[in-house]
Amino acid sequence: MEPHATLAHWEGEKLIMYSSNQMLSSCKKQIVDALDLDPDNVQLIARYVGGGFGSKLGISPESIAAALAAKELGRPVLITMTRPQVMEATIRRSNTRQRIAIGCSEDGIIDTMIHETVSSNLPGEAFLSQQRSLRTICIAVTIAESIISK
Repeated sequence: MEPHATLAHWEGEKLIMYSSNQMLSSCKKQIVDALDLDPDNVQLIARYVGGGFGSKLGISPESIAAALAAKELGRPVLITMTRPQVMEATIRRSNTRQRIAIGCSEDGIIDTMIHETVSSNLPGEAFLSQQRSLRTICIAVTIAESIISK
């Protein structure tokens, strides 16, 4: 999966950024707000997003850092985050705590699957984290196992 990276350069008062973001219009608004720029002076280009899996829905720290550094240095700046930096600095998913257990009968047939998920939400937020999709897969596997074993 490609890392989070941004190449930023300025043409006068216009900021041009190459980044791998998934939602360009909202990312542009975030950049405009963060840097107090006129929207007409920001161009965000995302030619290819290899794999974001939701973590590239908004801007990340490297985007703002690249824009500020490029302005200060008067030349293009490329910033690429390391994998640990991506894990620590991008926050597109809720914190979760999960417990998964699988049990089987004495003859090795899976007969028990447990998946408990605790996920945080903001007050009043109706977002349901995708961890429940794992539960659906587990249930499907259990059903398939019981059908195959009969």
